[in-house]
Amino acid sequence: MDKDEGETTVAQRLIRRMAETYGKITDVYTLDALFAKAPVIHAALDAGAHVVVRMKEERRRIMKEANACFANRLPDSTWEERDGKGNTVYVQAWDEEGLAQWPQVRVPMRIVKIIRHTNKTVIEANKEVFVTDVVERWIATTCSSEKADTQTIAQIAAARWDIENIGFRNLKTFNALDHCFVHDSVAIKAMIGFQVLAFNLKRLFFFHHLPASRHRDVPLRYLIDEMREATRWVSLHLYRWVWEWGLSTA
Repeated sequence: MDKDEGETTVAQRLIRRMAETYGKITDVYTLDALFAKAPVIHAALDAGAHVVVRMKEERRRIMKEANACFANRLPDSTWEERDGKGNTVYVQAWDEEGLAQWPQVRVPMRIVKIIRHTNKTVIEANKEVFVTDVVERWIATTCSSEKADTQTIAQIAAARWDIENIGFRNLKTFNALDHCFVHDSVAIKAMIGFQVLAFNLKRLFFFHHLPASRHRDVPLRYLIDEMREATRWVSLHLYRWVWEWGLSTA
């Protein structure tokens, strides 16, 4: 990536390069609001894929048109599901396709509005309080309703957030992915590969050998801190690996 390039330019090049190198590797690209740009969408379409894009810009003509369609009608579909913590989530969704108010995009778009009502218990003043958390999301997609129904589109968008939150956020926060240790292109790729590999092996170990921690919603960093402390007392002096040699990244 050149320092003068933006992320959307790099995204287009990446999509094209992957299609040229590997052929069609995916049916859908899930994109954040930053990539809600016609050139990125066209790059995905040219690669034989659809897009599911989170939308934030309410001033867009297509968003105004969709909002006008949804304003005076009941939800097109509703369902209940469970979130990652087991809380009940009641979902309302409005769905409209064939919208042509995004003139820069060469195909009509489909807009899905989702409102999620999550019932959960939180601690306030040392007391358990039952609350309902309401979140509204807007999604634009090139997928027709024949190829993917409303609930499928909602699940695809939610999965993108899980990947970013669990994967990239943890890699940057706890595994130093935001720091460049070397400055050669080949070495950078190798370092990132090692970091991602270590991250995946770590999660596989905990999820396969300590499944109870997931059901009890114990943060992974707490488990790692406990293991680090335990190494102080083992006879094999493993604490040197964990403490003195810097292998204690959470």
